[in-house]
Formats: sequence, C-alpha cells, structure tokens
Amino acid sequence: MPNFKGPLLSLAMLLVVVVAAYFWFAISGMPAEAPAGSDASTNAAEPFVPGPPPPDVVEMLRESKGFQALVSYTDSGFEPGEVAIEKGGTIRFTNNSSGDLWVAADGTAENPVYHGTSECGGSAFDSCRTLAPREFWEFTFEKSGTWLFRNNLKKGQTGAVRVEVL
Repeated sequence: MPNFKGPLLSLAMLLVVVVAAYFWFAISGMPAEAPAGSDASTNAAEPFVPGPPPPDVVEMLRESKGFQALVSYTDSGFEPGEVAIEKGGTIRFTNNSSGDLWVAADGTAENPVYHGTSECGGSAFDSCRTLAPREFWEFTFEKSGTWLFRNNLKKGQTGAVRVEVL
C-alpha cells in the first residue's frame, strides 16, 4: 500500500501558507489592481504634501498679532462650524482645502451681518479676496453677538462666530 502522508502533509502546509498570505495582503491594505482598461490614476486620491509657505504667507505670519481661535476650511467645509470667542478676540481662517476660499459675512433677519465696511465695500467681516490653499486671513471681533459667515465661492458652506463679553 502506498504512503500518501508525506505528500498530503506538504499539500496541506502549502494551502495554509497560501491562505495566510492572502489574508495578510488583504488586511495590510495592499491596493487592489485596477480593472483592465481603466486608468487607475484617476481613482486614487493623491495625498497633499505641504511645502514651504510662499513669501506672501511668510509676510502674513510676520504681521500676525496672534489669534484666539482657529477655523480651518477643508474640502468638507468649515471646521469647527461654530466657534465662541471673547470680544476683542481674533480668529484665523486657514484654507486647508484643495480649492479657493473667500470668507464673507452671511446675515439673516435674526443675525444681521457684522457692522462696518470693508475695503471691498461689504461687511467689515470679509476677506475681500480669495485665499489659495495654505493661505489664511485673520479677523478681530470688536462687537459682541453671533456672526454668520460663508465661503463666498461656495455659499452653502457656512459657519458662525459667537462673540461674548466675559
């Protein structure tokens, strides 16, 4: 009678190694192959790799007197969507998105726009220009109240600043 124990044991061990390798690659996040005929480069999001700040941003940093709150603009909108600061406090709005940002006041009947005029003729609470990715703009709130804002380029992306007297 032939002895099949040796070859069967080898085959079983090989099967265990193949299954283990399959699960190892599946769990480790190895990228799946793109379907034949597709362009894989359009499906993969390239990570944002920051470089040194441009000279105009370096100048903005030199002129900054500091800030008490940070609002980051991302591809999803403003984060946080609402922030509270003391009267006289400054907020830095930073563009961390892949597109442009224009911070502008956004009033309602219950919450009128921030008073005063800007160099571009709107509310004083207005960056008056687009901010490219990695740029920022700072605004100091001298009036208490709740002040709404938006990205003037994507008006559905909004936020609020609550300025309190403490």
